This record gives sequence, structure tokens and C-alpha cells, in this order.
Amino acid sequence: MTDSRKLKIYKITKERELAFDLFSKIDKEKAYSNIVLAEIGKGETPLKDEENHLSDDDHCQASEEKINSSFVRNLVLGTLENKLLLDYYIDRFLKRDPKKKADDIRNILRLGFYQILFMKSGKDYAICNEMVNLTKKRFKGYEGLVNAILRNVIRSKESLTPPEGSDVDTLSTKYSIDKSIIALWEKSYGIKKSIEICEMSSERAPLFARVNKNLTNTNMAIKILKSQDVGATRVDQSERAILIDSSDQAKAISSEAFSDGYISFQDLSSIIAVDKLGVNSEDCILDMCSAPGGKSVSAAEIANKGKIIAWDIYPHKIDLIQKYAKRCEISNLQAYLHSALDYREEYEKKFDKVILDPPCSGLGVMRRRPEIRYKSMDNFNLSDQQFGMLKLAARYVKQEGSILYSTCTVNPYENDELIKNFLDADYSQEFDVMYERQIFTGEFGADGFYICILKRRG
Repeated sequence: MTDSRKLKIYKITKERELAFDLFSKIDKEKAYSNIVLAEIGKGETPLKDEENHLSDDDHCQASEEKINSSFVRNLVLGTLENKLLLDYYIDRFLKRDPKKKADDIRNILRLGFYQILFMKSGKDYAICNEMVNLTKKRFKGYEGLVNAILRNVIRSKESLTPPEGSDVDTLSTKYSIDKSIIALWEKSYGIKKSIEICEMSSERAPLFARVNKNLTNTNMAIKILKSQDVGATRVDQSERAILIDSSDQAKAISSEAFSDGYISFQDLSSIIAVDKLGVNSEDCILDMCSAPGGKSVSAAEIANKGKIIAWDIYPHKIDLIQKYAKRCEISNLQAYLHSALDYREEYEKKFDKVILDPPCSGLGVMRRRPEIRYKSMDNFNLSDQQFGMLKLAARYVKQEGSILYSTCTVNPYENDELIKNFLDADYSQEFDVMYERQIFTGEFGADGFYICILKRRG
């Protein structure tokens, strides 16, 4: 006999419920989106305790349903990338947040608004019904509010437009980027460049790959990928870089060309950075902040008769570096658990090349990690730590050796201003800037990135 108290099962696709859980984790717990989204499709879908009330037949049917991971990923990332603009629209319909469950209801509305306004599936009322059923299941009593607001936005969506203007507040809302970041860019680069950075930071990032010249060459790598039904083309900025066709990215990631070490996925700006370092085949190289290992392995592929030492402070990242090197058939790279802030006397003036890519604000990789868009720069300061690491790098490099200082950010205080301060602190008598460039987000498709090559005098 059926228990009359048994939970009613509302029609909700697993994708939308999963998207809500993942988005809420990122939003509430400030979790990294790349780590959270990497769990899609792994093991059991993390649904709530109510699923325990499903009958055996329902469980069987649910277990046979495959998660559309692409839909979940696009919904979570798209909502995250547009959070402030979505809130701007929501506030036109929601006069005040509920006294309870305010964050949860707002997140349901954010996901609903994003689907209706941006995904353009043409099934607006079906989306509304699913989000209402999700609310009814998880936050019973608020489904009427969600239903009314979503139906209103469906009727009004043609009249909803982003705010106009070029002041900091308006740009922050329009592009969903924290005001302090917009203010920093406006002060440093002017309003025109700031808007350009905002626009490019809202585009999807392309997928670049680095060719392992120890195992193949660029033209052959493209042919190998083509044989595996993956399109790729050369790029002008680096002989070792190729651009994967946007429609073939998933196939490229699971390709034998990658698993066999012929290519490695790395942003173009990072490939260029090691190119500019001018690595020689017998160089002894130190990478002070190596994980996930892209620059270390990239340098090792060139210095195939030399030696590379890679540091990181996390054991699991050391494991990642070692696996990366093994996949690329690199045998001259050794990874060690060590902090770049701790001096090693035995390494004084021992290295031909030193690579330093320290922890930074990451403003150049918003396209890949959209939670960075909401990072306040008001009290953010890593420049002291970065400066300390750079001073140690200067102690490790040989006479006539070179330091690569790089960051994945667009912030002069972590980049060119820091280098200026370094040279002003008596290092101008020992080092010369051989190459310096701020790559802005989207420039030749690359991430925002800073590169500086410092050469020690003889």
C-alpha cells in the first residue's frame, strides 16, 4: 500500500536540478567553478535527500537517464558569467527578497532568467514550469513567487536591455564584473580599453594546444588530429602552438594525440612566454611555482639535454606535474614539494633560466574561471609576495641567465609596476629587461597575460 505521506515527485530534469546544486555551491561556498564542474558525470548525481523517497522503479528510470553535461556546464557558467546583469533584471520584478531562503530563491531565478533571456531555446514556459517544480520540491511555499516572476519576464523579455553608460557602476552591471576591477582598469588603461577588456572577458575562450617537438612537428600534429576527426590550424604567434576548432574541443581533449603526448592544452599566451625565454637544449631550469606544469614541461621539451626542477606547495599538484611529464615522455624533470618563498642556499646562481609565475589575481582568465569576475580588488594585495619571490629568483639565476616573470592577470600593480619597483630596488645594476608585454584578454584569442624577461648581466 502506498504511503500517503510519500514525497510527491515533480517533473524536473536532472540537468536543471544538478545545475542549481552546482551553481549554489560556487555562489555560496565561493568554490572554484572549474573544480565544481569537473565533477559532472562522476559517480552519483549529487541530488538531495528527497531522492531517497523514490520507488525502486523510479530509481531504475533515474539511473538510466544520462546527464547532458554540456547543457549543465553552459547553464552554470552562463549564469555565473552574467550574475550581476541577471540581478539587475530580477530586481525589476522582485521588489524585495523573501525573508527566508532568499539566496536559494534568487539562485533559482538567476538560472531561470539566464535560460529565458540568453539560451533562447524557444521553450520558455517549459523552462518556467521546471524551475517552479524545482522550487516546489526544494523550497515549498515559494513556487508561486517564482512562477509569477518567470511568467512576467517571459512576457517582458523583448523590452529588457542592459543599462547604458560608461561609468563604473553601469559597466559593472552590464558586464557582471566587480566595480573595483572596472575602476582599476579605467585608472590604468582608460575607459575605451577597459570596455574592450570587459567585452573580451565575456567571450568564450578558444582552446589552444602546444605541440611536443620531441615527438612530432606542428604540421604532423595537425595531421594526427585530423585523422582523429579533430580540426586544428597553425597560429602566427608561436611555431609550437595550434588552435583547435571550436566544434572539436571535446574530441581533442579525449584524443589519442593528447593522451600519447603529441599535444598538450595550454593557452597561447603561456606558450609565448616560454618561447620568449629563449631556452637552450642543455639549460638547467628552475620553475618556482610550477603547477599544473605547463611551463615546466614546455621548457623541458626544448631543454631535452638539460634539467628542469619544478616546485609546488601541494602534494597533489606535484603528482599532476609528474603525470604531465610522463605523458609527454619527459624524463629530465623533477618535481619537489617546496615553497617559492623559502630560500634554498644550495641553488644560489645555479640556473640558466628561472621561471616565476606566482599566485596572482587572475584577472586575465575570467573567461575560464568566471567567479574571478566578482573578486574585490579593494583589499587584494599579492604584490609583496610576488616581489619577495622575484628577489629569490634573482638569487637563483646565473650570470647571463634569464628570469621569466609572468602572471595571468591584467593589473599593473602585479606586472609592470612590480618590475619597475624591482629594478628601482638596486636590481637595475644587475638585470636588464629583454622583453616585456602585457597581453590583453582576447588579443589574438589569448588569455590576459603579462610577460617579462629579465637577463642578468655577466
